[in-house]
Amino acid sequence: MTSIIDNAENYFVHNGIIQANSNFTPSLTQGDTVIYEVIRVINSAPVFLTEHLQRLEQSIDKGKLKHIDYNAVKQWIHGLLLQNPVTQKNIKITVCYTDPNDTPNTTIYFIPSKYPTSEDKTNGVGTCTMQATRSNPEIKAENKTLRSEADNLIASSACYEVLLIDNSGLITEGSRSNVFFTMNGKVITAPATTVLRGITRIKILDICQKLGIPIVHECLHIDQIARIDGAFISGTSPGVLPINRIDRCTINANNKLVRAIGTEYENTVKKDIEQYKQHQ
Repeated sequence: MTSIIDNAENYFVHNGIIQANSNFTPSLTQGDTVIYEVIRVINSAPVFLTEHLQRLEQSIDKGKLKHIDYNAVKQWIHGLLLQNPVTQKNIKITVCYTDPNDTPNTTIYFIPSKYPTSEDKTNGVGTCTMQATRSNPEIKAENKTLRSEADNLIASSACYEVLLIDNSGLITEGSRSNVFFTMNGKVITAPATTVLRGITRIKILDICQKLGIPIVHECLHIDQIARIDGAFISGTSPGVLPINRIDRCTINANNKLVRAIGTEYENTVKKDIEQYKQHQ
């Protein structure tokens, strides 16, 4: 079983105090309600930090929970990365409530991180489908049942990600990612109200607008898969990752639109890292 704390890193932050990992216990990240964010760190720079903290605030607000000091969280992250610099790793922020009106416990810690290989980026990855929906997709809260079912399917079918299908046969998102399809020069993705509004997803929509790529905000039906030109998933760890298979249907992983979006996304990440470094 993978530990919640990766022993390659030495510190975590709990309620503003940097501590050694030897003091970490899973109970610090548990509660009746747990709101969280996962942020990718590259060369000790948290990628899209402002956007992640804004979404954390939105999730807490929509959950009608007591707010935290987001500027303080930003400083805690900066302090953690000064104390424990990393080349590439994900950090997780958990805000744990036992009562909506009580001050929550906030913990920031490194988590085991998996990124696509160069082969994955070149050849694409396989996906499979599962009938499931999030109860409240606009709030990034833990759903252990959904995550467990998806992880079991990934392990048993040797796919990279699971795509969720609702009761009407519509593909909404991935178990831990957003999903996009290309068809006839357009990008198709689920409406924002039906999925978790991923930070990478938002950046991709901005990129499409910049590149002049039309966007269709609707869910694709599973029966339409054979008609698409390309597809990709997006998320904190995968970035923009081409799909080469959905269940038994083969997808062209070398689609030009997908490649153009992926290249521009990598440029956007680099610019964000540069801006973070300039302000530290």
